[in-house]
Amino acid sequence: MNKDICLKILTIGCAYKPPRGGIAQVLSNYDHLLFAPFKFVRNSADGNKLTKVWVMVWGLVETFFRLLFDRKIKVVHIHTASRNSFRRSAVYMRLAKFMNRKVVMHIHGGGFKDYYNGHKAFVDDVLPKCDCIVALSQDWASYFAEELHCPNVQVVNNVIESPVHLSLERGEMIHLLFLGLINEKKGVFDMLKLLAEKKDQYRGRLIFHVAGNGETERLRQEIDNLGIAEMVRFEGWASGEKKQLLLNQCDVFVLPSYIEGLPLSVLEAMTYSKAVIASRVGGIPSIVHEGENGILIEPGDMEAMGDAINRFLDDPSLLSTFGASSYRLAQPFLKEEVERQLIKCYQTIL
Repeated sequence: MNKDICLKILTIGCAYKPPRGGIAQVLSNYDHLLFAPFKFVRNSADGNKLTKVWVMVWGLVETFFRLLFDRKIKVVHIHTASRNSFRRSAVYMRLAKFMNRKVVMHIHGGGFKDYYNGHKAFVDDVLPKCDCIVALSQDWASYFAEELHCPNVQVVNNVIESPVHLSLERGEMIHLLFLGLINEKKGVFDMLKLLAEKKDQYRGRLIFHVAGNGETERLRQEIDNLGIAEMVRFEGWASGEKKQLLLNQCDVFVLPSYIEGLPLSVLEAMTYSKAVIASRVGGIPSIVHEGENGILIEPGDMEAMGDAINRFLDDPSLLSTFGASSYRLAQPFLKEEVERQLIKCYQTIL
């Protein structure tokens, strides 16, 4: 991105070195793909309550002094989700407005509608004070504009790296991959139960790779208790070359989540020309098109998940057909298009 624009933007968000989580990965990609320099203040980090409070307070102090002394900064771009993340972001928004700067509130959280329904007065007080709301898809943009009456809503796609293709020897088994936070809401444990119920049908035909952080000990215990260790491989946290290897190795990316915004993991898999099985939630239907590059299921519907897996087992030619469509549909999320969208967003308020 043009250096003059980069110098005008201060980005606020969670710690992203190393990137653990969707927003952290977006910020990491902003750092090394879009912004040079990348003016950044972290407002949250992993750790105990004391650590989190310290990071929050120090971030406010750093933001104050940056805005006080760096007069080139014209826009504070805040990356947020819902719940505690949004409450933190509201404090930074008020500080930025007090310091006479424009504010972009970039909302990533797939659970924001539920959060709004329980905190309408607070959200309705915060969002109108922002100069621009960034949504991850046109559906989310319509929600913010039409239901929350935000006047300036812009769609900015999550930016993803270009794929790194590796030449791998492929066997006959189909490899499924989940990549992300391991917990109940992501549907990972539903998948384990499905594989246990159909272990006789799937044994020797597929491998389910699980990579990520979160409830890792529970995952290991469930794999052992259900007797599916031969079909499920826990890969630990995956980034860099390890993630590239898993994305090259897999045939189908699965995300049976209950709540999502626009998951970066699905987009990354699409750039690697992978078929997708995912839940019909959040912005996923805007990138996973039924029967074109993937199969959509309702959250928790493991019977439908089993049927989707069987389609690829019974007709492996779908993998290449769907994969080619995934690659094509992922192109708007690469650097050039996202840079154009970001510049347009900033130009509306500068």
